[in-house]
Amino acid sequence: MTSKAKKVTIAEVVRTGSKLIVPEGLSFQAAIEVLERQRLAEESDVEIKEEITQAPFWDGILALKAAVEQLTGYAELRGAVQSVFGMEMGRDPGRSISVEVSPDEYIHVPWGTFALPNGGEIRMSSGMDSRRMPYLVIIARTKNKYADCIRELAALTRTLAVERSIYKGKSVRLSFGDNGAWNMPKHMRLFNVSRQQVVFSQEIEQALNDNIFTPLEHTQACRDENVPLKRGVLLAGPYGVGKTLLMNVLAQTATKHGWTVFYVEDVTRIAEVLPFAAKYAPAIVAGEDLDRVAGLSDTALTAIRNTLDSVESKTFEVMVVLTTNYVERVPPALLRPGRFDVVFNIQAPDAVAAARLIRLYADSRITDIEELEIIALKLAGHIPAVIREVVERAKLGAISRTHAAGSKLTSEDLMTAAYTVLGQAEFLRESLAGHTPTQPPLNAAMGLLVEEAVHTALQKADLA
Repeated sequence: MTSKAKKVTIAEVVRTGSKLIVPEGLSFQAAIEVLERQRLAEESDVEIKEEITQAPFWDGILALKAAVEQLTGYAELRGAVQSVFGMEMGRDPGRSISVEVSPDEYIHVPWGTFALPNGGEIRMSSGMDSRRMPYLVIIARTKNKYADCIRELAALTRTLAVERSIYKGKSVRLSFGDNGAWNMPKHMRLFNVSRQQVVFSQEIEQALNDNIFTPLEHTQACRDENVPLKRGVLLAGPYGVGKTLLMNVLAQTATKHGWTVFYVEDVTRIAEVLPFAAKYAPAIVAGEDLDRVAGLSDTALTAIRNTLDSVESKTFEVMVVLTTNYVERVPPALLRPGRFDVVFNIQAPDAVAAARLIRLYADSRITDIEELEIIALKLAGHIPAVIREVVERAKLGAISRTHAAGSKLTSEDLMTAAYTVLGQAEFLRESLAGHTPTQPPLNAAMGLLVEEAVHTALQKADLA
């Protein structure tokens, strides 16, 4: 009997139903002792630390706010809030963190230490993972009887951080502070440019459609055919040929079809960004100037190569799309298949593309001009900015000729403008050094100017 009584005495106390049940063979005195030990255990002080590592800090703190609202029914975590564990606003009332949830839209989330009954408290803090990405940490000092409530709150926060992410399916800019830590991701306002406005040669456009746009627009079909959505794409070519604008169109197309886009300001951090992006798959990791990695240490370059190599699974649905103006500076080891599957050599428009650009920029002002092919041949090999300048000067010529706005452009207007604009190339030939047949003098000058103008415009649109 003694052995049996001892075994029953250490039994766990479980709250269930509405009856107080004493196990058979356990005396009332022994039952009282068991309950007293349970009472003392529940009244003991404990510290509970819950790390929300499933999402970045800003997703986590919004998820915590939503979890409190879901558990308590209160719309705001302000003033006196009676939760399932009696949490009230405590030491730091009025403190908050602003979290961007869309371009120029912020939500203010309470931040600090909150009081719990009987002198306990819950404190919001942050941690940092191996990639220096911050995440939310919840630290509770409370009575043991409230421990399950804290853990319930943390579990719900983890779930909501993933299910209600403010970044999933959006276009987001990633940047880093001077200490190497991640800044708060910024939602991008994409530049207003359509796919039809980015013109390349027919061969390049077909290859872009097959290798990039098709996986974005027909994602499930690719999965059904076991075609990996993990791809590495490098857009190589000189200044001003449309690489940056193409990236903008890719971002628009991707988000329209449920992909998440992460634009990385510092392409040298690509090894850290890829595992992060995988949490939001299908996703694109985009960035410019891959040639910048040439200045990295061997250790950093090895980390990038290993990251690109280590992800072989077909279920890893992250597409890497980067650009470079100087492909010859990119370490050759990065360019092999498996790291970058497709390398596009994007050059200035050929004659067919030049004709399409003339019609695009002239809009309804151009008629069926017989000499258009001759003009297009003359403009072939020049970047879109040069062709656009020809059309703009042709419009000036039409205004001078008709003294009215909206006049149709004639072949003479276009030919005169072409000779004038291309004449600058001869003037600049001796003053510009280092040009090549694929980058004529005027392209070298206009390309730099256009690159700066496009970059400025895209900064305002939150892409570059």
